[in-house]
Amino acid sequence: MRRFISNALPLAVAIQLLAPTPARGQLTEVNGLGDAILNLHREVSGNQQHVFDNLFSGRIDATIIDSDRNTTNFADGDIVAFSLASTRTRSGIAPLVFSGTRTAFDDFVEQNAQQVLAILFPASLTESVTGIDVAQHHSQQFLVSTVLASGRGDIGGRLEFESFDVDQSSGDAIQGLFRWNIVAFEGRYAKLHDTANTKSFSSGINAHPYWKHLGQTTEWRVGADGYFNAMISKSAGLDIDALDYGGGPWASFRKDFSRITTTLGGIVLGSDTHIPSLDDELQFLADAVNERALRWDMTLGGAVEGRLTNSVALGGQVLHSEPLKSEDDSGRSSQLFLVDFIYRLSSGSKLDFGYRFSTGADQYQAHAVFMNANFAFD
Repeated sequence: MRRFISNALPLAVAIQLLAPTPARGQLTEVNGLGDAILNLHREVSGNQQHVFDNLFSGRIDATIIDSDRNTTNFADGDIVAFSLASTRTRSGIAPLVFSGTRTAFDDFVEQNAQQVLAILFPASLTESVTGIDVAQHHSQQFLVSTVLASGRGDIGGRLEFESFDVDQSSGDAIQGLFRWNIVAFEGRYAKLHDTANTKSFSSGINAHPYWKHLGQTTEWRVGADGYFNAMISKSAGLDIDALDYGGGPWASFRKDFSRITTTLGGIVLGSDTHIPSLDDELQFLADAVNERALRWDMTLGGAVEGRLTNSVALGGQVLHSEPLKSEDDSGRSSQLFLVDFIYRLSSGSKLDFGYRFSTGADQYQAHAVFMNANFAFD
C-alpha cells in the first residue's frame, strides 16, 4: 500500500502541473490591451496562458507562450497568438489576427485602432459598457417623459428597474429622473454580468425650452433640447470615463377625443462622445473616439391614452430611433414599446406604473418596470 501511494503521488502531481488550471489573479495596474486580456478568463498549462473570453462586444482568443518563467504576465519576450472577433453573428467586421511579441502587439493594436473600436464598441462606446446607447436612450426617454407626456405637471419623477442583454453580455440597472419645468436630471447605475465585472454610473442634465399653442381639443409644441451626460465605468479589463453631449429640435401634436388622447412627436438629435483620457498605452483609443464626427439620430413616436373613468386610464407608447448620419456605422436602429396604468390625482397630477420593452434587433434587448409621478401647482 505504501509503495502504491509513493508511486502514485508523483504521477498525480505531474498530472496537476500539466493540466490546464484557471488563473484567478488579476493585475492591479493595466497598461494597454495586452494587460487587459490577462484579467479575463484565463487558463495556464505548462508555459502557456490561454485567454478565451468576451471583452465588451469583442471575443478574444489568445495564447501567450512564456519566456521569463512568469505565467502571470505578458512581458516583451513572450509570444502571443491573438485574435479579436465581434460577438455579433452578422457584424460584417473582419477579425483582427496577430502573432508576435508584446512590443509588436502594442504597435499592432495602435495601428488598427479604428477596427478595435468597431469590434469592442460596434454601436457606441456607452452601449457596450453600460447597456444603453446614451444618445438614443436620451432621445427615447425624452419622448416618454416630455414629448409624448400629455398633460404633464410642473414637476415630475421617474424610477425604473431594468434587465438587459447587449451582444453576449447581460446586466441589470436602476435609473431615475427628476424634472422641474423645462430642466431634468437623470442618473443610472448598471452592472454587467461579465468576467471583467464591469460597473458604471452615469448622470446627466437636459433643458428643453419650447413654444406651445393650445386649441380647444389640440396642443402643438415646438422646442429645442440640449443634454450633457457624464459616465464613469470601472472594470477589471478597462476603466473608461466618457462625456456625451448634444442637442436638436423636437415637436409634438396632441389631439383629445371624448375618452381617448393621442399624441405624436419626434426629435432630431446631434451628439458626440469625448473620452477625457485613458492610460498612456491606450490613449490612441481615446483619440480615435474623440476624432469622430458629430452623429445624428432621429426618434419618432406615438402615444395613446384611454380613460376608463375620470381617474383611471390605460396608456401605451411606441417609439423608433434611426441613425441619420454616423461614422463607421456606429449607432443602430432601435424600438421602444411601453404600456402603463395611470391614476389621476387631479388636473395635471398623476401616478402611473408600467412595463417597457426596448430592442435593437438581436444586438440589444431590455425589459423594465417603472413608476412615474407628475404634479401640477396652481
